[in-house]
Amino acid sequence: MASNRYYRKSTSITISNFYEQYQLNKYRLDPPYQRDMNVWDIEQKSFLLDTIFKNFPIPPIFLEQKINSDTGITNYDVIDGKQRLSTIIGFINNEIPLPEEFGNDVYGNSKLNGLLFDEIKKIAKEDEDVKSAVADFWAYSISVEYIENPDYKIVDSIFDRLNREGSRLNAQELRKAQYYDTLLYNDIISYRNDIYITRLTTKLNKNRMEDIGFITELYIMTAKNTIFDGNENEIDKVFSDIVEVYDEEQSACVKEKFEKIKNILEEWNIDYSIYNIEGVSHLYALWYLAMYIINNPLENDGVCDKMIAFYKDLRNNKTIPETVVYQQSMQSASRSKSARRKRVNAILSYLGYQKI
Repeated sequence: MASNRYYRKSTSITISNFYEQYQLNKYRLDPPYQRDMNVWDIEQKSFLLDTIFKNFPIPPIFLEQKINSDTGITNYDVIDGKQRLSTIIGFINNEIPLPEEFGNDVYGNSKLNGLLFDEIKKIAKEDEDVKSAVADFWAYSISVEYIENPDYKIVDSIFDRLNREGSRLNAQELRKAQYYDTLLYNDIISYRNDIYITRLTTKLNKNRMEDIGFITELYIMTAKNTIFDGNENEIDKVFSDIVEVYDEEQSACVKEKFEKIKNILEEWNIDYSIYNIEGVSHLYALWYLAMYIINNPLENDGVCDKMIAFYKDLRNNKTIPETVVYQQSMQSASRSKSARRKRVNAILSYLGYQKI
């Protein structure tokens, strides 16, 4: 039986060639399946530059080659390698220096320690060794894997495989890579800049899409009317199950309920920082409580005052059964389904409601 193996083409480009094409807008660093923002810190960027200047190899860049059938013009989407290419561009534009310890081994030159590119080029005018280092930087060869098939499912699959193997992306970033063009994912990210939702995600790292990850958990809980384990494999499974049947009708239904829950919490206007409940484990339970009130349905009057009393008892270490159970659920595996259920039931019991 013939094998339908994926076709790819390997080659290389120099930094000079890449940058020339980049200035002609040939490269799109942020196709839909890329991670959300710039993730590398300055140490990682400086280390890459150290690697390049010392002529050590770096991993290949994966590009989707897109040829316009009418004009013959070729452009490239960066599937994997955005951080490396962005670092190179940043260095050329004097935004990132070489590391301070660049000359600490036999491959480096202490004259270049901590310098920006323009500073290096200035020295190169009078120093042959540095001039040679600049020329070698421009001539540095980057391995490239070109993808010529414009099938986006293939592109997404490659991106997903590359990053799962090295665990370089977190679970939410991988979820984006796989589902970025689905109605479910786009409904979820539409809440990212919602004024109230941003209050819930203040403590989360938006650069790594932790805020979207938490919104995803709230959204699938709302869609399914139940508590889920915070294990990423479980979230992926639930997300996959929902996305298969998620249409415009279901979208309208879930968003309507999501808004109702949000409105209840906005109406309560609890100051999360005062009671030290800004963590996602606390907010997950509070979201479920608002959903519980809608589902049953129950009167909302007075619930806010009772919840404030609960949080005061919790912070004052008042030893009543509900606060003891709640505290115990926070001590380990706080994102597990059982721990989440314990917190919710502690709150429901405190309010005099039936447990789940």
